[in-house]
Amino acid sequence: MKTLVDLFNFGMMREYHDIIPDVNHGIDAVLNLGPGEKHVYCASELEYPDWDAEIMAIPFPDNSINQIHCYHFLEHIQNVIFVLKEIRRVLVPGGHINIVVPYYSSNMQAHDLDHKHSFTETTFSNLFNTEYYRKDKIEPMDICTNFIMGDCEANLCLIVQLRKPNANNNT
Repeated sequence: MKTLVDLFNFGMMREYHDIIPDVNHGIDAVLNLGPGEKHVYCASELEYPDWDAEIMAIPFPDNSINQIHCYHFLEHIQNVIFVLKEIRRVLVPGGHINIVVPYYSSNMQAHDLDHKHSFTETTFSNLFNTEYYRKDKIEPMDICTNFIMGDCEANLCLIVQLRKPNANNNT
């Protein structure tokens, strides 16, 4: 993907036939969670029923994945904090996850009865910067990108990139 429009179109399953192969240039291990029809070039895929994100750990060792893709998946998970803990566990320091989810007020969020959670532009900031979540012992992630994008109000999504802090300098 070369542009934000590419990312948006891919996350929204628009006419986008391939991820540009060099998206993973220099990346050793790439994972795509709950891909459905959104396949990422050179990524291992974890999908239900073989992998149940609600109860199963991500079947990779600690600090082994450089990049994770997560497009229209987290809103279908009841225990998002468990999944985010697993994502953080498997990411290498400095590794990142790209997330696209429906924005809370869009028709896209409301039209699917399987959606279990809503997301706003403050969801991840609250999660990583509010003492309330310390009870769940989720370690912080850096928020690199966090914005709302859509082609109309009814079709908005939240695009987020989180990065696991480096062990030596926490960035």
